Amino acid sequence: QMQSWNNALRGRGRFVVFTDDPETRRVCREHDIPVVCVQHVDEKLPRADKMFEKMHNLQTSGITGYVNSDVALEKPDLFLDFMKFIGDRDFSLERRAVPGQVYRDFVSTGVKTEDWFAVVVRTDVSLKGERSLHNIGGYDFWCWNRRPGGPPLLPVSIPPFRFPFGTYDNWVLDMMIQSGQRAVIDATAAVGIVHHEHKRVGGAETWYDALNKGVTGVFINRYLGHNEPRNSTIMHYWRFGTPPECPYVVIVHDPQGSEPGFGVAQRRYWSDTPEELLVQEGCYAFAENDPDHLRPTFMGCTRLSKVEGTTRYLQRTLSVLPLGLPSTPILGSHSRAVRAAAARWRYNLAMMLKNHATADRFVLLTAVNYDYRGHLSNFICNLQRTGMRDHYLVAALDADIYEWGVLNGLPVYMPDVVMKMIRENAKGHGAADEAKPEGYGSSVFKAATKLKSRTVLEILHAGYSVVFSDVDVTWFVHPFDALSFFMKSGNSIAIQSNAPYVQTTSTGSDSARPHASVGVVKTDIPAGVRRLNSGLYVAPCTPLVVAAFEEIVAHAAKTSLSEQPTFYDIMCAGERTVDSCTYKPGHLVEPTTQKALVKAGLASAGLKVYLLDRFQYPNGAVLVGKDNENVYVLGKEKFEGATGKELYAAHNNWILGKDRKIQRQKYRGWWFLEAGDEQSCKFRQAAPSPLLTPPPAPLPSQLPELSSLHEHTTPVSLPSHTPPRTPW
Repeated sequence: QMQSWNNALRGRGRFVVFTDDPETRRVCREHDIPVVCVQHVDEKLPRADKMFEKMHNLQTSGITGYVNSDVALEKPDLFLDFMKFIGDRDFSLERRAVPGQVYRDFVSTGVKTEDWFAVVVRTDVSLKGERSLHNIGGYDFWCWNRRPGGPPLLPVSIPPFRFPFGTYDNWVLDMMIQSGQRAVIDATAAVGIVHHEHKRVGGAETWYDALNKGVTGVFINRYLGHNEPRNSTIMHYWRFGTPPECPYVVIVHDPQGSEPGFGVAQRRYWSDTPEELLVQEGCYAFAENDPDHLRPTFMGCTRLSKVEGTTRYLQRTLSVLPLGLPSTPILGSHSRAVRAAAARWRYNLAMMLKNHATADRFVLLTAVNYDYRGHLSNFICNLQRTGMRDHYLVAALDADIYEWGVLNGLPVYMPDVVMKMIRENAKGHGAADEAKPEGYGSSVFKAATKLKSRTVLEILHAGYSVVFSDVDVTWFVHPFDALSFFMKSGNSIAIQSNAPYVQTTSTGSDSARPHASVGVVKTDIPAGVRRLNSGLYVAPCTPLVVAAFEEIVAHAAKTSLSEQPTFYDIMCAGERTVDSCTYKPGHLVEPTTQKALVKAGLASAGLKVYLLDRFQYPNGAVLVGKDNENVYVLGKEKFEGATGKELYAAHNNWILGKDRKIQRQKYRGWWFLEAGDEQSCKFRQAAPSPLLTPPPAPLPSQLPELSSLHEHTTPVSLPSHTPPRTPW
């Protein structure tokens, strides 16, 4: 299918593939096909809003087209002739406005526009080879023009739909027609495309079937479709946003001839139904004094009543996500779809561990509140740059970040301890307000930090191992590669040291200051008193590790400090060397774990606690060189030159304030988000982007630049596996 489009576009445009799959990217490189990366959601599917955004911004003028990767082009010559026709600079149509109700006449504005959006319905080929025009309302090819000074694709933001799950396409077309910003055209007659039938997600026959089976992503798309745009005069109508509603339709004259011609006709009604059916169902009738013209019948149009009534019903029943929070209860009065989604909800710990743990039952965990969502997005982009596209989880420390993460498709869940605090209406929304300098060290901040070790303990109790990393840690290699020795060592814990290191002591006392927002530091041994850093560690699921975290949680609950001093007080209560400690079980271990230790003969055994090398995992107070500079001042290469060791990860601490942290990471080039966007990663290129280079052959003068973009994704029904660690 993809090759049919690539062949048609050779020398006339550029064929581009959306993919994050390393093997597909390799094949595309071998065939000189450019690849574009966009954010993918937890279901391993790309985000439709990011795809549209990337497509619209790929070129400042010309035509951008998209086709699904399972659709083939049957009539390339007719397609190219149509592209020439529609790309003519003199091509313009009236911006037609929608009436106040569906099934009414389009409204003439008298304003012409050069901006358009065209869609094409496919021909379905059944498993028996039978052919029929797809009539369920979807479309599989669309294109639009871009010109200097032209409008955005839509005047409203596209929600984070899961592609290719249903609803997103109908929503986009519905908004396109209702906004009236572009002339919207049904070009089915001019582009011959075919789709060979296959099973959809989870074996469902239709998206409606998948919705009622509780497929999370399908439900979220439906939820977004009937709740966005918010606070707007336009809304998505049930079963609308289909090609028959387009105010314009392409007519092909002599399609089998050597030189077919094209024309564009106006449609009269904003309707998904042919005129004759509207008359039969009482929506239109001939006036007695004007038998040649139809007039709308406001009484007795059952189709109109059904559309409006069902739209209101969907808006009401799909007004909440089944998050399990007190503010979003799942009541018996909610729809079947909501109840089904709640029963198969994937955004909980059990499902996250099942879907994302490695074969060795390890996950990388981070925990964050809503104020740090920008840091979280940057952290995920950083992980992906190291080749880590799976096996990480996000523990939501408040309700806002949980809902935000769910909608944006992150591998997020809400820990039981946070859910319990919210249900008890305590100060447990996890708001560690470090956005202000005084937030660090406050009672709210300390309480929030204690939630992190409790989330780790939940995972350990579930029988899984954890690599924990704060979101302000920058990784330079895949975390599981960097920490593989400690992940496989078994009966031990590896943890970052928060102890300062000052290499030069003769340059003045003030030179040993990690940042202007904190004080002067002095060198301390890695395992110094209360120098264990609870923001980066490896915790294998063994009885002694579980015992240690049970004691950490119990001890932290009784102190007014943050959780970090507790890590030292528990883990280093026994023997201590320069760079290690030995933990031995104490009286705070839970009875069940105590029995397990006795049974395993470990009741009096010791657990080795290793401090990670400060030069390979530096904190913000590791100062090297003659001027005592940390890794954020020196950068990776100079820091490695000063220490003689490879840098694996850097922790952006020993600095006060969220904004200061962001500024420091941006200064060093370790902020991986697009400017002005708290979600879009800056995907790096191994070579200059082929999208910025000329096409392989000159374009004909009458044909605008054309980009046809495909999406290649891994089916969600495939078993999860560890992907090759290929960086972006």
